[in-house]
Amino acid sequence: MELTVLKLGGSILTHKYQSGEFDPVTADRLAQEIRQALTSSPQQLILIHGAGGKVHRLANESNLKTGAITPAQIDGSLKTHFAVCELTQQLLPILSNHNLPVTPLPANSMFLIKNGQLEIVGAELVERALKLGLIPLLSGDMVFDDQTNFSILSGDRVATVLAQIFKAKKIIFASDVDGLYDSDPKTNPQAKLIKQAKLNNIDTTADTTSSIDTTNQMLGKIAALMRDAKNISVQIVNGLVAGRLEQALTNQSVIGSLIE
Repeated sequence: MELTVLKLGGSILTHKYQSGEFDPVTADRLAQEIRQALTSSPQQLILIHGAGGKVHRLANESNLKTGAITPAQIDGSLKTHFAVCELTQQLLPILSNHNLPVTPLPANSMFLIKNGQLEIVGAELVERALKLGLIPLLSGDMVFDDQTNFSILSGDRVATVLAQIFKAKKIIFASDVDGLYDSDPKTNPQAKLIKQAKLNNIDTTADTTSSIDTTNQMLGKIAALMRDAKNISVQIVNGLVAGRLEQALTNQSVIGSLIE
């Protein structure tokens, strides 16, 4: 059975640009679309959720982009992690209500950074969950780092690393825009949707420490995230538009961007 890795962006699960609080109505619709897609098109699924506005705000307040060196930053890392856990706990019952057999696997127990390199120490747990027919649920998080105590691990990186390890057929990023654009569609009404792109034509040196955004930098970030993952396509769709996630999961024609 083919494996899909699905990343639900924090910008669609939370009111990212307002209070940063969880949006249960949108989460419920997305869960329903996932359930319908898996019923009509059976597949294995690894689910990743983004952090959202509240978590990003906590990380920024403690200046965690380069790690957690000071006691205040270590405390901020813990508060950021607790906020991620809170979002996971809010999402879990909604997924369960739609008969999605989700099991949470906290990223800070699954990954660590040693000598600047990301290592996965919990791959067997993901494998066992998949063999049982379960849906592993992970997220971006603060992970242990042997040089800076803690580091930010984005949900985007979690998605691409797991896709590579478990040989996923496709990664779907459900975001708050229709896909990749040649400029930011939120500030430029003339921005054009990039419906298809090739990874081998994209610069792979872009920064990947932050989450995928809606500017033309997104292409470079995806290419950098995927540089070690072969034969995996990436699809970006607007999770705020009803039906598009289900269409993507069932390989139907859908408005969005496909990167191969």
